[in-house]
Amino acid sequence: MKSLMTSLLGLLLMTFSSLPLQAETTSSSYTPLETVTVPLNILLPPGRDTTLRGQWDKISFPLTILDTQKAQEIKLSLTMTHSGKIDIANLWVSLGQKALANIQLQPDGNPQQVVISLTPDLLNRYGNTLTVAVRHQLPGSLSLTEQRVNAAEAVTELLANQSFFEFSYYPTQTSPTLESAAALISSGQMHDQPVQLISLLPDNAQGDLTIAGLLVQGWTLRSGSSDYQYHFYTRNNEHSDFSHKSKIQLIYGLPDALAKHASLPQNYLDAINGPYMALHYHQKQWRIIVSGRNEQELLESSKLFANPAFHLPNQTYGMIAAQSTNDQPQVASDTEYPVNLFTQQQRFGDEPLTIPLMMPANFLVNKEEQSHINLVLTHPKVAPGEAAMVIRVNGDYANSMPLRASYWRNMQHYRLSFPMSMLRPGLNNISIELYGPEQQTVSSQTGNITPFIAHISDSSAVQFGAWVNYLTRYEQQLPADQLLFITENNGSDAQVTLNYAQNSDFGDVWQLLSHLAFQARQPMTELLVTDSTTQLRPFNLNFNVGTSGDTLSPAPSDTNSLLNRLRNNLLSDMAESTTGEPINSQSQFFQYPGQSTQWEQAGNSFATLTTLSNGWRNISFTTANEQALTQEMAIYLSQPSSAVTGTIELTVPSRATDRQLLRAGFIAHPLSMPFLLFTLLLALAWFMFRGLEKKS
Repeated sequence: MKSLMTSLLGLLLMTFSSLPLQAETTSSSYTPLETVTVPLNILLPPGRDTTLRGQWDKISFPLTILDTQKAQEIKLSLTMTHSGKIDIANLWVSLGQKALANIQLQPDGNPQQVVISLTPDLLNRYGNTLTVAVRHQLPGSLSLTEQRVNAAEAVTELLANQSFFEFSYYPTQTSPTLESAAALISSGQMHDQPVQLISLLPDNAQGDLTIAGLLVQGWTLRSGSSDYQYHFYTRNNEHSDFSHKSKIQLIYGLPDALAKHASLPQNYLDAINGPYMALHYHQKQWRIIVSGRNEQELLESSKLFANPAFHLPNQTYGMIAAQSTNDQPQVASDTEYPVNLFTQQQRFGDEPLTIPLMMPANFLVNKEEQSHINLVLTHPKVAPGEAAMVIRVNGDYANSMPLRASYWRNMQHYRLSFPMSMLRPGLNNISIELYGPEQQTVSSQTGNITPFIAHISDSSAVQFGAWVNYLTRYEQQLPADQLLFITENNGSDAQVTLNYAQNSDFGDVWQLLSHLAFQARQPMTELLVTDSTTQLRPFNLNFNVGTSGDTLSPAPSDTNSLLNRLRNNLLSDMAESTTGEPINSQSQFFQYPGQSTQWEQAGNSFATLTTLSNGWRNISFTTANEQALTQEMAIYLSQPSSAVTGTIELTVPSRATDRQLLRAGFIAHPLSMPFLLFTLLLALAWFMFRGLEKKS
């Protein structure tokens, strides 16, 4: 009876699909409107905050409507506050090259709301990139110098939790493709939906959990958010019939298992002749299928999905292959890079010049270490004190520089410096704001006034200061931001071990992997995730839930050579000079603010590092049950970045790092320099005296 009903349903679907115009009219007539609401913070590009600073600034973001959605009413709601230094805030809204609105706001310290209505026709004609530009007008009574100073503190803050993009739509009969799925992921329309990871591999498959980890990282990086919840199921647990359905399912397995459990059409299965990916959209459920003829091809497909630079093809199903991609550049210590390697901006003034920098995990710099941005600019002529630049690191003021009043040279070279200590592991946003006399123009989206613009030469460059990389040692607790070292080398030196006493969907483990991948802005394509308790790699994140785990033998603390002990002491001096806090040689457990009692009761067993006798490291996440793990993980991931704590050592000793350590020693002990020079002069004088004595 069930198979008969299925056949009748398939026949009905085939009949309707042969009448596209009639089906669309029927859908619009009888299908109720559905509404999608996407918060502003999900719409913004990765790393972009909701703050509009300075004299001029703007934010651009896409308003995505899928090809399976026929939009009706489209609305953008923005709630904002302003700093008290602003006299008037002019707000411009444009869609592509089409100006939509020019709004003048009177900042009074209270939140103000702007609601913008759009039509589908506008999006079809001008694209879906919406830009919100702001001009902060300061009181005319201020002098030019005072305006430059006050403009640097002029701020309009968009309240992300009260700003959103919303539209209502009718479903269409269009068949979505993998490219449609990529648009769905990046659009944020599913931000409040859990993601199901469904494995159809046998229980003894070695890459089962590793593939699930890759899919989690892929969804995280493609969506630009680490806030999704992930649930892992296999065909042998209670959800093997997929009765507990979510709107999003990531299903992976070999062809035989897909044919038996996934209910895919036969033409989908026949196309599996290599690394393979498909989208099966049915009853408003998005099912992304990852497969291959064997586990190796399945793993290759998962790695491609994990890489956000790999564009999903405009097809419903088929084989996939690696593409040439522009990966985020990996920066090195004391090295210069062209600015256009990090950003495509060729001018700034209407918005700050934004340079995203990915810094390595666990790095330390000397107290006085500086980085420099060498800008070669072309800009209008200015009078002395009339224009200036302000550089910020992650939103914090770092430095400023006036523009030169030159009337005989078209290009000007500027060298802006900022302390290396302001950088943090992972993504850093360097922004350079430009303040200058506004220009008059006949036609512009912003009226008759346009911002002061500077054009950037290709010879502009970023010169990094020097740093050293470190690893924590012995037994101590690690905060989440110090776990980024496992993302180095695509995770090839790390593994995640799952030792659970009971069956689980491993939601907290996926949450941690999502957090790390999002912070690193790159996938760990070589990371091993396993339920085998044998440590196979130098770094092991070991989850012991309901079990005690293996007893580990930590390395003795006095086995280092004299040279290594000297390096470690100098490294501690460098860390102390950076943080302003002493780094003790004894094991110091990281304590969470306001949670000391809870952690003491837990016996400091969460995120605890143990350095083994062979130098390998084990980070143990041990809890009595999964409920406790969920509670502890939520607190663990919500903590702000912390200072270096406990005993640390160099990752790889080298001459360059030794020079930085010597600098740290001289900075920490300023009297050591004259003492060393005196000792060297004394030794040189003694040798000269002995030489003269032999000649006489």
